[in-house]
Amino acid sequence: AREAVELREIECRLTYDPITKKVTADYAFGKDPAILQNNFKQVARIALGVEKLLKKRGLLLDYNAVMLDMLVRGVIRELSWDELTAWGDKPFNFISHHMVLKESISTPLRIVANSSLDNNNSGISLNDCLLKGPSSLTPLLEVLVSFRNRKEVCIWDLKKAYNSILSSIGNQHLRRLVWRWGEEDKEFTVYALATVMFGDKPAGLILELVKKMARELGKEICPRTCEDMLLGSYVDDSSGGGEREDIERLMGSVTMDDNGKLQYSGTVSQVMATVGMEVKVMIDSFCTDEKALELYGGQFIGHNWEPTRDLLEFAYIVNTANKKNKLKVQPDITPETVDLILEAILTLR
Repeated sequence: AREAVELREIECRLTYDPITKKVTADYAFGKDPAILQNNFKQVARIALGVEKLLKKRGLLLDYNAVMLDMLVRGVIRELSWDELTAWGDKPFNFISHHMVLKESISTPLRIVANSSLDNNNSGISLNDCLLKGPSSLTPLLEVLVSFRNRKEVCIWDLKKAYNSILSSIGNQHLRRLVWRWGEEDKEFTVYALATVMFGDKPAGLILELVKKMARELGKEICPRTCEDMLLGSYVDDSSGGGEREDIERLMGSVTMDDNGKLQYSGTVSQVMATVGMEVKVMIDSFCTDEKALELYGGQFIGHNWEPTRDLLEFAYIVNTANKKNKLKVQPDITPETVDLILEAILTLR
């Protein structure tokens, strides 16, 4: 019952602008954020440590490039002294940020904002104040079965999905950042996160609610595509397909813009555009597009999939060595899912 109440509270705070086709999230709170103290000095010390580490590892320019990209894309924005002063005694909070290195062609260095930072070591963080709501993710096994039950399949990855959702002004001031771009003779500049971020407590639910909004709006474009999105979607990864004409419907024509980014004219891109989201890459069975294959991460929801041969590797541990010779599954799998597991195994190819 509590999760249902939190779901309604979070969902009712989402607003949609039909002109800009953007969704803005105003976070719901379980605790009054006014309890958060001014922790500028805390995050300044952390930023100095991040700066020192980046210089030591020769990654400062890379980090600054990602920060600049976030600024250009509107993920962060600079807060002027006038705005900071005008905000007055209304709740505000600073959070830290740091780098994460990953094996990725598109984003080898990623900046993570920490909304779980313990505010002035008081035992309370911004995330402690926020409502999370229930998990609304489609079970992974259902997504996998939907993926493999199709004659031919197409998967797609959304571009910066969380950053496609705007954040209210109040939320922005609760997620202030500081950075001086490695210039030791300069004071820190104050920025605010202007979009939803992965590390924010309700971010997962909010993304699912915005995708649900896209499916509702997209029914006027293509009901079948919206059904594919419901059955085959997990966070920012999705799948659909069937016959070759279904793949062509989902993908449409593929072009490359002046910046070398792939663009798709199909129903997936059209539906996601209704909420201001873009498709980063689409991969279909027996794909030969070198640019798309280069951007493809090699996996779909954690399982290796080789699109050029349409081969999926699915490994799941089961134990049939008990005395009654019945199927014994891992503790996190309920008996009700056994049939789905067997169906997934039998439909692999």
